[in-house]
Amino acid sequence: MQCSYPAIIEFRLDGRGKSVTLYSNDYTAIDYTVLGFLPKGNLHPCEELEGIQARIRYVESSDKTVDGQVIAMELRK
Repeated sequence: MQCSYPAIIEFRLDGRGKSVTLYSNDYTAIDYTVLGFLPKGNLHPCEELEGIQARIRYVESSDKTVDGQVIAMELRK
């Protein structure tokens, strides 16, 4: 996972024999749902996603350097 100013996030998901590179130009605009835990205050995805299982929803991107733009994350511990 890589984050940059002001709120850009980019990461790669590996699963089911396929890798997908995803991004968001504003990770504060992603629709987050949490299951099994409560975040302490505002969620900071660049610092708090390590080790958390996630279901990611995204839309395909016309940008050929990535596969899609993240629109929602369901986070589970």
